[in-house]
Amino acid sequence: LYSIDLRNPTFVSRLTKNEAIESNIHLSPDGKYVYYQTYPIVSNAGLFNHTQQQLYSVDITNGSNVRLGEDFNGNILGYAIRPEGGVYILGHVGINVQIYLQESPFEPTILQRGWSGTYDAITASSSSSSSSTEQSSIA
Repeated sequence: LYSIDLRNPTFVSRLTKNEAIESNIHLSPDGKYVYYQTYPIVSNAGLFNHTQQQLYSVDITNGSNVRLGEDFNGNILGYAIRPEGGVYILGHVGINVQIYLQESPFEPTILQRGWSGTYDAITASSSSSSSSTEQSSIA
């Protein structure tokens, strides 16, 4: 990922140096962090070798990368940035996809109890603590 200062487009700053597919990129509400997901690949150089989708944030002021959901032992399928800080994570373990909350990169992920079944998508309001999900279950 790269950052370009639109006031001076000749200034380009590299934010990440991964041997991974980086996608699902979002800017935090305060404009200080870029959130992104990495998708599994196997590196020929052996620098990047994981089998789960992961979530990261990078501080655009100092280039510091932090892995979110590091304590979560599953696949991260998606996420939504909370305006009050932190993220909702769609975490895939076994056959279920559930919603987890991580209030900061230094806090553990917490399973959010809800309906039984699998959640497919999540979005968070940019102005309140509301969120919306797409969910399915077998009755």
